[in-house]
Amino acid sequence: MQLSSFSIDLKRVFSCVRPFRNNKESSGSPLQASRRIDFIDGLRGVAIIAVILFHAYARWPGVYLYGSKFVGSPILNTGIAGVDLFFIISGFVILLTLRKCRGFSEFIVRRWYRLFPAMFVCSLLVWLTAGLFPERPSGEVHMWDLMPGLTLIGDGWLVHQLWDHLGNLLGIKIKSVEGAFWSLYVEGKFYIVFGLAYFMFSERIGIAALLLLFSIGKLASPTTLHLHFGPWDISGPIFAPMQQALAAIGVQSVAHFLYSEAYGFFAAGALFFLFYATRKWKFYWSAVVVGMISCRTGADFALTILFAFAIACGPVQLALSNRILVFVGFISYPLYLIHENMMVAMIVKVGRIFPNMFAILIPILPILFVVGGAWIIARHLEPATRKLLDVRIPRNPALGTQPG
Repeated sequence: MQLSSFSIDLKRVFSCVRPFRNNKESSGSPLQASRRIDFIDGLRGVAIIAVILFHAYARWPGVYLYGSKFVGSPILNTGIAGVDLFFIISGFVILLTLRKCRGFSEFIVRRWYRLFPAMFVCSLLVWLTAGLFPERPSGEVHMWDLMPGLTLIGDGWLVHQLWDHLGNLLGIKIKSVEGAFWSLYVEGKFYIVFGLAYFMFSERIGIAALLLLFSIGKLASPTTLHLHFGPWDISGPIFAPMQQALAAIGVQSVAHFLYSEAYGFFAAGALFFLFYATRKWKFYWSAVVVGMISCRTGADFALTILFAFAIACGPVQLALSNRILVFVGFISYPLYLIHENMMVAMIVKVGRIFPNMFAILIPILPILFVVGGAWIIARHLEPATRKLLDVRIPRNPALGTQPG
């Protein structure tokens, strides 16, 4: 009797399950939409706002005039939760993209054309303007620092050895022009893993591969899977030998290289897409469970729940489709690429000029500045670069300018 009542309550909670369709979506299947999906852009807007606030108020306490004043704020200090929301969005959108591609090579070419123009423009802009911002927390930028980003292979685990070797030959040190680029490198590896599994096997096996890599990464990580009973870690004797064995055969290195902790979010996004496409609740609840298991912080939990409600609930989709969030979502990719060091350097400048300003107001002008720059890139420079490259590919309704 109680179980029956619980099921009825769940139906009431999700009585708004019919997805909101605004004038930018067709009235047919979600897969037949002819334009952008507004609430996905709105979710991108939420994700980039979380990233911006974290970097503006909490990421660099040793640099800001206001120090660690906002580090304890659950809204301003969300850590990498915004990036994790981007990963869920990427899992959703990439599965949609894979269904529209005829093969792996077409998929990879489309991804490169989507990522490279903005990466080129933003990397060049950061390099050319770095001298105006000596307060950059990541330090100076040199021409050779463009290489990790423009090649889209990054400078992370294992890959940095390539750049170290080349740097030793040239007598230089090579690093990404922006630390925030790290998540783009993770996405690039995800595209290859998921794309290969999808086209070599099947859609379901592709998602299973993501879940397997996520699970292996969790098992291989020495910082997870600790279960305490009073003062005793009762899981240590079980998992320590397993982790040692995985390290011995190189699994830990692979997990670090792929950043497999993110693959739970990618898998959750793909499962949410299957629900969006089929309206089958088994996919929805699977996505929710996988997303919850992947969460590492309260902010992760909150943004994952937001995505879950957005996929299932029309009024939430309507709220996310407001013009401000859709606009911020539209510029989110170039904004993500250029914002961190430029914005933080300007925050330092504003703090010096107006030392008596309310602390929470100091980042406002720098944030507006990078937002304006991102709009110029998204609206004018990125399309011009794509045209210069003579890229002519069918426009995907859900991709927009944000990778994944």
